Amino acid sequence: AKGVLWADFTTLCTQALGRAEYLALLPQWRGVMLTDVPPLGAHNADAALRLVVLIDLLYESQIPLRLYADQPLASLCATGPLAPAYARALSRVQQLQVLNP
Repeated sequence: AKGVLWADFTTLCTQALGRAEYLALLPQWRGVMLTDVPPLGAHNADAALRLVVLIDLLYESQIPLRLYADQPLASLCATGPLAPAYARALSRVQQLQVLNP
């Protein structure tokens, strides 16, 4: 509503979407609410990488983002090969959460 996208993790991150598709969608959004973010790891590495790409693009465009998960965001991907990219993305999420849509 009013340019704010409300979607779940599965819808935005498990489909075969890449940087170009997200870039095409960004102009339609003034804010994004992403729900049902699961723990991230080797079992869903492709989706986790899509989430990192989406976060990077939202950050570059200064589009506010709210992530909702059943556990603290910092623990969603605390170990494994995705941990460094996720830690950087989490820092960006924290900055995007203070923006007003």
